[in-house]
Amino acid sequence: MTPSGAAVKLTNVHHGFFHGDKFVRALWDFSLEIQPGQLLLVVGPSGCGKTTILTMVSGLLQPGRGTVTVDGAPVTSPRPVIAYMQVRDALMPWRNVQQNVEFGLEVHGAKPNECREKAAEWIKRVGLKNFARSRVGQLSQGMRQRVAIARTLAQETQMHSYGRTVRSSRRPKSGPTERGIPVPLVGAGSDSHLRDA
Repeated sequence: MTPSGAAVKLTNVHHGFFHGDKFVRALWDFSLEIQPGQLLLVVGPSGCGKTTILTMVSGLLQPGRGTVTVDGAPVTSPRPVIAYMQVRDALMPWRNVQQNVEFGLEVHGAKPNECREKAAEWIKRVGLKNFARSRVGQLSQGMRQRVAIARTLAQETQMHSYGRTVRSSRRPKSGPTERGIPVPLVGAGSDSHLRDA
């Protein structure tokens, strides 16, 4: 891997599923190459395979046929160099904000002290410092999304994938603390522009 991100390649990917007795092609003979540091938006109607691409690149789903590689290595399972933020915030209601942000770091084997420090830093950066001990049920939906963003970025991986509904194609200039995250559906580059915001 290079410091500027990861190279992602999907080659002749086929994936489908059954809806009742009808076979639905989510992706069919799909190929895509993303260079390290490149920011890419995948835009399309509901059901066209956008989330399927993210899930495959993140190692959570295997294609029926074809290959998915990150930096030339086949993606066959989740890898610690890839962070994936799903459309739903996927927060754990029994954990508070701090504990939810720490979770991504715990999964990657970070030490408890490192988890606490990095989580606190990112909670502050997304503007939720005063809510660090709040339960998920006490937060607005926008605040929940910021917790999910903090959890993803705290992992400081070389690649971040975001499953998001795109409302605007303009990239925020102010960073995650004021206007949320950029709207890439697949971003193979470093998010250092966000860390320095």
